[in-house]
Amino acid sequence: MLELNFTPFPVLSTGRLVLRKITREDAEEIFFLRSDKRVMQFIDRKPAKSIDEAVQWIDVIDVATKNNESVTVGNLFKK
Repeated sequence: MLELNFTPFPVLSTGRLVLRKITREDAEEIFFLRSDKRVMQFIDRKPAKSIDEAVQWIDVIDVATKNNESVTVGNLFKK
């Protein structure tokens, strides 16, 4: 069985993107995306109704990553 360890969480960079761990500081951006009906039409979840829901989702991601159950990254476009 493959043993994964994401502590510390890696930062991966390309010429255009930086892929990194999602943090609570990303809550506003996560809420913006998860509350947009155009984005959520492709995701089998109801749109977020508050920043608090976005923070809760970030916390779920964090626990899953720490337990090596899944990996979710955020991306930043390089300027």
